[in-house]
Amino acid sequence: MNSTPERPSPQMPAYLTAVTACGDAEAEAEGEAYLKVVSKKTREASASANPLLTLLESRNVEGARVLTGRGLPSEADARAAARGVLQKQKQKQKQKQKQDASLPPPPPCPELVQRWRDAARVWPCHLYAYAAPTTDAIEALKAASGKWIEIGAGLGYWAAAMKKIGGMDVAAFDLRPTRANSAKTGNNSAKTERQPSPSNEYHGDATPFYDVVAGDASSAACKDAKHRGLFLCYPPPGDRVASDAFRAHAAAGGGLVAVVGEWDGNTGSATFATELSAACALVRRVPLPQWGDTAHELTIWRTKSDVGSGGGDGGDARYPPTDACAGCGGERMRLRRCVHCRVAIHCSSACATKCAEAHALEHAARHVPGTASDDVDAASDYAAYDPFRRRVTSFER
Repeated sequence: MNSTPERPSPQMPAYLTAVTACGDAEAEAEGEAYLKVVSKKTREASASANPLLTLLESRNVEGARVLTGRGLPSEADARAAARGVLQKQKQKQKQKQKQDASLPPPPPCPELVQRWRDAARVWPCHLYAYAAPTTDAIEALKAASGKWIEIGAGLGYWAAAMKKIGGMDVAAFDLRPTRANSAKTGNNSAKTERQPSPSNEYHGDATPFYDVVAGDASSAACKDAKHRGLFLCYPPPGDRVASDAFRAHAAAGGGLVAVVGEWDGNTGSATFATELSAACALVRRVPLPQWGDTAHELTIWRTKSDVGSGGGDGGDARYPPTDACAGCGGERMRLRRCVHCRVAIHCSSACATKCAEAHALEHAARHVPGTASDDVDAASDYAAYDPFRRRVTSFER
């Protein structure tokens, strides 16, 4: 699993430099400074082992320039969009319509911002991966284990970064590798020749970054599963692949799991989260850079028996919570999550006020200014998360 298909060095879109041509004399100095930043990012992407991270950062710079820097959207427009979504949610609750507990509601924003978010994120996810690895994330994975097995690897972007940057040994499997990798298939550690598979559901025929072998969730039960952590990056929401892979890996003696995604239901399923929480302790959380509408992170888990015996990187330290109030750190009270960023979590208006400055900056970065409320009841999607969270947090950590 250590060969990497030849791939030309990805180039940044040319339009990143074109957005400075705004014809506004007052903005010339700002535009020149912005151009220097983008040019630097373009050069970095050409030589980077992690072009997706460079692309994400460049799009954030671009968004700040063309949207937030020009007062788009206005605070009034952003608040109006939020009110519209919240009113619809309340109407659904009154009508007692069942909500899909496996998916959180999309974060509300004006149409202009939604179009920008889609334009910024859709193609990078298609051509690279759904989340960008960072040095901290790679180091955390390497500290946990030098060997991993990835299920649902897609183009193998994370596997390539783990090998190139972290020097890790990664066995990468996907149900339908892209055609460049589809001449090989695997069942546990075996490989055989086969006919090219249909296009990958999420990545089409995009060029892979790593040698991804065909294999389903049962491939997690490889011969050396006991010595390999199970790695999952954005397992599909509501799909059973994450829970099936977890069970197969555990049955083969595996006791280490790493997940890149959004804990409250936007990746994987309630079944997966319930089983993972029951058998494992969360030993580490690593923040990841966000797109405008994401709230993902890297979480690393070990079996409770391993952590309890002092093994691994958990020891006797207090386990980090999957959810806690940003103001007081409380875990057991009724928590509220901001609908706009899905990152800020508070237990009360007092705690929300304490974190107001950081919360406002988070919203500015997502191009929804003026929507960071300290009224936890006015801007909370707790009800939509409740069926999922209740099942997860019923287990003692």
